[in-house]
Amino acid sequence: MKPLRKNIFILFLLFTILNLVSLQVSANTTDLQISPRYLNMSNYTAVFSITDPETAVVDVWYYGKEEVFSRAEITVKIQKKILVFWTDVDIGYANNVWTDSNTQVYGSFFNTFSINGAGKYRALITLKVFDALGSCDTIEMTREYEYK
Repeated sequence: MKPLRKNIFILFLLFTILNLVSLQVSANTTDLQISPRYLNMSNYTAVFSITDPETAVVDVWYYGKEEVFSRAEITVKIQKKILVFWTDVDIGYANNVWTDSNTQVYGSFFNTFSINGAGKYRALITLKVFDALGSCDTIEMTREYEYK
């Protein structure tokens, strides 16, 4: 085989092999949600919103597994973006962190917080769901909301 034909054949062969080996995968995240499996709950939902320039709302629902569920706990911290930095908002609780617990298998946590006017805010939410033996599902979430 002549060197030029040989090189073209090798390039064609490499191109073919690379196309067979590499797969392009894409998913529309608005249509597809992948949910991990939890030990003590089946699912959860968390919403953070700002209803007016002085009030932020956090609403978290969880769905415990009846056969193992013991209790759920939540911690919430609200932060405001100032230039490029996030700073804690004084929400009236120790260390600017709201904590609560619940023993209902299917339950929710809801609270409103005072904020400092318009701007970009985020809620740092940690949900822990325990079983009777003490094992824990921990979900850490960040929800952002901008109020203009």
